[in-house]
Amino acid sequence: MFFVFQLKTKFSACSVNMNIYKNAFKMYQFCYKRRVSVFNRQYKCFACELGNRKYMIRTPNKVKRTHNFNSKKMSSDISSADYNIDQEATTDLYPYLETESDPQRESLWNYLFLDNTDDKTIILKKCASVEEVFNFFKEHSDNISDKHISQIILKLSDLQTLFFYHMDDETARREDFFKKLQEYREFSAILSILNDKISSYDPFLLSYVILHLHKLGVPTESYLIQHIAVQLTRHLLKEFTLEMTANLFKVIFKDHSVRPYNIVKDLIPTVLQQIEKVDNVTDLEYVTICLNRMFQVLTNDVLDRLETKVVELIEQKVLKNSDSHTILKIILLFNYPAWRTRNTRFISKCILFMEDYIELLNFTEMEFLHDVLISNQEPGDALNTIQRCSAKHIQQLEDSQSHRETRLKLFCCLIYFSSPASIVQFRKHITKYLNDKENLESLTLLRKIFSYLKVSDKKMYEFYWDSSCQVLKESRNIQTMLKLMDNYNNFVYSNSKSRHFAFEHHVIKLAKKYFYDGTLTLIPDHFFQCFSFAFLYCADTGFLNDLLVAFRENNVQMGMTSCMKMSQALHLLGDVRNVILKKESIEEVKNILNKVTERIYTYNKRSNTKNLLIKSAVLRDDYETELITDILESMKDIDCMSSKVLEGICFNLYSTDSLIPEAINKCTDYVIQNNRSILGFNAEKLLNVCYYLNYYPIYADKLFPIVTDIIIRDQERASGLSFLQAALALSYFNCMPKSFVKQIFNVEFLDRLDVELRNCYFKDTYPYRVRYILMQLNRVMCLENPEYNIPWFHQKIIDEYQKTYAIDDVSNRCHLKLREYMLNVVPKEYVSENVSVPYGYRINFVIHLDQNNRPTVNVDDPRTIKLAILVKYPRSYTRFSVQLKGQDELKNRHLEILGYKVKIIKWEEFKNLLYAGERIEFINNVIYS
Repeated sequence: MFFVFQLKTKFSACSVNMNIYKNAFKMYQFCYKRRVSVFNRQYKCFACELGNRKYMIRTPNKVKRTHNFNSKKMSSDISSADYNIDQEATTDLYPYLETESDPQRESLWNYLFLDNTDDKTIILKKCASVEEVFNFFKEHSDNISDKHISQIILKLSDLQTLFFYHMDDETARREDFFKKLQEYREFSAILSILNDKISSYDPFLLSYVILHLHKLGVPTESYLIQHIAVQLTRHLLKEFTLEMTANLFKVIFKDHSVRPYNIVKDLIPTVLQQIEKVDNVTDLEYVTICLNRMFQVLTNDVLDRLETKVVELIEQKVLKNSDSHTILKIILLFNYPAWRTRNTRFISKCILFMEDYIELLNFTEMEFLHDVLISNQEPGDALNTIQRCSAKHIQQLEDSQSHRETRLKLFCCLIYFSSPASIVQFRKHITKYLNDKENLESLTLLRKIFSYLKVSDKKMYEFYWDSSCQVLKESRNIQTMLKLMDNYNNFVYSNSKSRHFAFEHHVIKLAKKYFYDGTLTLIPDHFFQCFSFAFLYCADTGFLNDLLVAFRENNVQMGMTSCMKMSQALHLLGDVRNVILKKESIEEVKNILNKVTERIYTYNKRSNTKNLLIKSAVLRDDYETELITDILESMKDIDCMSSKVLEGICFNLYSTDSLIPEAINKCTDYVIQNNRSILGFNAEKLLNVCYYLNYYPIYADKLFPIVTDIIIRDQERASGLSFLQAALALSYFNCMPKSFVKQIFNVEFLDRLDVELRNCYFKDTYPYRVRYILMQLNRVMCLENPEYNIPWFHQKIIDEYQKTYAIDDVSNRCHLKLREYMLNVVPKEYVSENVSVPYGYRINFVIHLDQNNRPTVNVDDPRTIKLAILVKYPRSYTRFSVQLKGQDELKNRHLEILGYKVKIIKWEEFKNLLYAGERIEFINNVIYS
């Protein structure tokens, strides 16, 4: 804890926001939570312990883990989801190690050694193999300078890159090159000399030496790297430069523990002070790199200061849209999950600012930009540019047999926003991305591709999961098991009919081993992930019961992500049907998840957390509790908006039938204020939820033209269902443009829709949903917009539907009960039941009244009033702000157009009346009032 105390002291002295100290403390706790032991390992390589020690590349000895699963409860807001600590999530955001081109390497050499034209430098620059470099070293080892050691390290790094990019073997890795280097005694001798000279070494060159040593493969935890890091820190405390600090931070923060912070704790205040001093693009890039590396201790205040500086440099035309590489680094810093939502608008503005120069990004940078786009679902205006550039890179990579994983990543990004027509074409190309020898990363990418493209080829599924079994057998480590387990859960969630029982068996067998030897329970998230898998697929009663006991005892350590995954498992139970699960166990798990939800909500009331908690409750069909009701009501006070938050709000309000005007108003305002950022499918979701809940949004005169333009912009990539739902919502509010009518009701569109339905994945549900929405839209046009002369062409579908799906209301228990009392008010001969009317509507009861308000059978008299009595059940009304839903209101509107006077019987009100006299009076008031 001395480290945290020192951080507090240093930051206070520099008047830095004390929230940084709090984040540092949380990060320290997180390391404990993740069982990362720092101070007691056998490194002994901090500032005070770097004495005369013989150099060796040493990785840490494994420490026996003795922590129990029942460790001290940590605050629920300290999680990998908040701080992005997972190895996959903290992969180097700036791929300088992977993307250096030949000109970049040449440029770095010239930058460092431009004025050095001595014979040794010329010889080293011409070296074309490792042997030539080491021969040079052997000839000059007795008298070698700092400069030439640096040149040797840089040249080896260049050769490593050439080795990696030009190997025919797809499985070649940089680590292979480092293993070969270690076979040379000269390499150890070079590192030994370097270690001896560190105290007198040129600090500027040393900052690049440490960078390229790490690139070669020297572990961050090694004595040499730690020694260099401390020496550079000492120098920077005396003579600070952003360039050297950025190089240092790039390397030492590869170690995801407290150790890097302990080394540079005195430098951090100086780095933060540089934000306001930045006056050029280069320094801005260095500052961004430094902040990115120490993201665990950043606060909103620091990010706000950086945002202010970026905006200032743009206004001063110092930072230009052509500086796309630097802007991307800024975007990636602001895109960390812990603060992504509050900074989404700024991220989108940065992407739109550099839109004209996105084509300058290399394929790895394009991959990162796509990740930002997918995680934020904006900005929509830049989507075409980004996809066009990605397609260009894929085409370039198609010509080479290498870079398969990069092609997979770009292909995965490209198809995420693709149109239904493109998806059909992409399905034909999947086979060329398959490989007889798959690895964990490629399997994860392929799973995403299968999900995005809705692949239904069973042979392809078999190949995929057979390959997964093979990877699992070869690796046999818990991280691989968990990742493949996550792949399987996500896969079955989107396609519950395609299971692979051999894979389930292998995973359960391996999970049992890790559970009973204690490995699985070392990290809570790992246990909960395994439990959600076993809950669905485990056929071993004893093992499942043991997992249930552990879950019951240790659920206090469950976080938001684990809660969501467990809720998804409960949602899938209806399809998977694990026969050994008892109903009592399912209810117990639901009750525990409700308690977990309450605990998380107590500590974390951010808008994205609320959305996830509500969605989890919806998935497990348990959203009518008092707690979820409170969370829904709290959506009135959303702390920050983004497209992702908007999507979550629309899903939750739609799924729970909840009308919360304040929440919808904030979504509306966000769309109006950020119209360039909104994607078409999110605009459609907002329209659809307004229609579904029968809510006329604020600023409607601005909103409807804006969302119409957005949908027109993105209509090529919209599904038929999404486009038709948007059109129906606009027509409900009398705002559908004439161009939509012409586009939808023509042969070309309907033919294209038929093609989409023939190629769709969910053939049992999707075609019906599309045709039903099209029928509703056709009905609206015929009844409300006869001037368009749209014919009614759905009567046959209506007749087929009523034969197949419709329930005869006459046999409905509620209908019979109402009929019984209604016949005490109106004689039987005047009451018509379950009446079909034009355009597919059905009416529960129809009664005709004459001009004296008395029942009559004279239906042809123009003075006769046609009463349409509709029975409305609770599902026809919204919650919170109670009113009829849009579809029910639309039916009332159309019946009035057809000449009926609509009367409503609320079933709940009728049911709650205790006496027959009260019920008769109630019906009498409905009819004659």
